[in-house]
Amino acid sequence: GTYTSQRYSLLNQVNTPNVKNLQLKWVLRPPPPPAERKLEDTPLVVNGVLYATSLTSVVALDAATGRQYWKLERPLNPNDYPGQRVYKVNKGVAIAGNTLFWTTGWSDHLLAIDASTGRVKWEVAIADWRKGYVINMVPMVVKNEVIVGPATDDRGANCFLAAYDIHTGKEIWRTYTTPISADDPAAKTWGGDTWKHGGDSIWNDGSYDPETNLVFWGTGN
Repeated sequence: GTYTSQRYSLLNQVNTPNVKNLQLKWVLRPPPPPAERKLEDTPLVVNGVLYATSLTSVVALDAATGRQYWKLERPLNPNDYPGQRVYKVNKGVAIAGNTLFWTTGWSDHLLAIDASTGRVKWEVAIADWRKGYVINMVPMVVKNEVIVGPATDDRGANCFLAAYDIHTGKEIWRTYTTPISADDPAAKTWGGDTWKHGGDSIWNDGSYDPETNLVFWGTGN
């Protein structure tokens, strides 16, 4: 419930004496392959509603019973993305007010979704999938911005972080995680011209420090 990123919950309803009493209440299973291979997201629960994602869908469920309220599907047709090597996972959604934010990892789009109905409010393209960009991170909401960044499917596309207005989807800023020009002093810290294909993918969530108004991200590849 905070930005502290300690991976530790202050909730105390489940504790050492009663954890042995936990029981399975319901199960959600994704459609069979090749549509949705597996679930690798962290579900988001707000006011008794659970939001879960797979590669091709977002679903809203009653957290207590598993009853489905709505489901938004974006089927993946490999023929529409020739040559794209899609990582068949999605890490989850973010929320601000009554709006969810979800990324489509194969087409590199960011969607704002009405949390009550599943209706898409706006949608923007973040990157060009033809260059090898894929997205599976959870968006981060900070004030009026939703921040996302792509990974790469090993083609060497240089990655970045970008912030979008939560109300309109307009891009507010973008910063690359590798040099994008030989004039950048940082390019000289890379051997030869490897800076051109450094990648520096955004794979996982970042952290935000409200006191300094800074976000922090680790990169991969």
